[in-house]
Amino acid sequence: MSAELLFLAVFLVLALAVGLPRILRLPGLPRELRFEEVPDSALTPAQSAHLSRLDAQLDRLQYRPVFNIRVTNLPNPNLSRFYTSSTDPALLLTSLLRVQTTGGTAQNADYVEMITRYRDGTELTTQNSGVTSVFARMPQRILQRVPGMDPVRMKERHDKAAAELVSREPLWLGPGDILERWRESHRRWCEHQEKQGLLRYEQATDQYRLSASTGMRGIANFLNPVGREMTLPRVLGAVLLAAALPSATILALEAPSPNVADQVAALVGLPAGVVANVLIGLTLVAGGLAIGLAFGQKHFVGTLALGAAPALILARTTIRGPIMALAIMEWVAIQAHAWRNRRRRLL
Repeated sequence: MSAELLFLAVFLVLALAVGLPRILRLPGLPRELRFEEVPDSALTPAQSAHLSRLDAQLDRLQYRPVFNIRVTNLPNPNLSRFYTSSTDPALLLTSLLRVQTTGGTAQNADYVEMITRYRDGTELTTQNSGVTSVFARMPQRILQRVPGMDPVRMKERHDKAAAELVSREPLWLGPGDILERWRESHRRWCEHQEKQGLLRYEQATDQYRLSASTGMRGIANFLNPVGREMTLPRVLGAVLLAAALPSATILALEAPSPNVADQVAALVGLPAGVVANVLIGLTLVAGGLAIGLAFGQKHFVGTLALGAAPALILARTTIRGPIMALAIMEWVAIQAHAWRNRRRRLL
């Protein structure tokens, strides 16, 4: 346990002394968005394949693509594709993002969002993004988060919520209204975050920059291993592979002889100690894979949280064991997350 506390203490010191200033130096957000339409012919093969699959899914819902838009004055690469239907007032879009983080590694993301606006100012939004926002929710905005859900089931969830709001009179947006609505929504969102103390307007650059409060929220969100982006199957799978499996293996190998290691050693002709280390190592690798895939950028905190059980068991007989176990799980988790992040790159 002392090893975990040491790792956590070092991380907190670095997060506050190094991470917070770096967060505050991140590029700001423009007050007014500038748009550029991107024709389908300019899409990369990976983007075309990804969007074609989504087009086919949304076609079943009677939605057709309108245009592709890039916001040219945002600090990170981005691309959004909008969809409308002649039978439904909800606006659908998908966004492809590549965000440069304070750690230096760009994170890739894509998600689908469904928006229905009403005459009284209410906005119903359903999105399958797995990213938790540290910003304040807009007044009159009803947000449904369904991380990882496919668009067809998302639309069912959205329609169910929209049916309860039909008396507020949904607004129908034509293709010509989309960008002006987006620009207006961004302006109001920035002003609201400024009022909440999460953004500060910098007149010299005409940009909104992150406040210290937002930076602290970001660090706190990063330290929470089970945020709103985590689904129950992902949590259970990670707990099983990263906590239960290594712990059960270590306990089985610590049992009096003849134990599992002795039996396997007799079969393969290797010393029992070598077999025990290999078996423990394999379970730690499996745990690291589960953490990297389930926790994503939060793999460090996931390693500390789920690696506690096997580390505590190892700490009963060795001082170096817990440190080695956590280091193996974290290294594998980093590789797993990096692999998954590369596969998601579309920009």
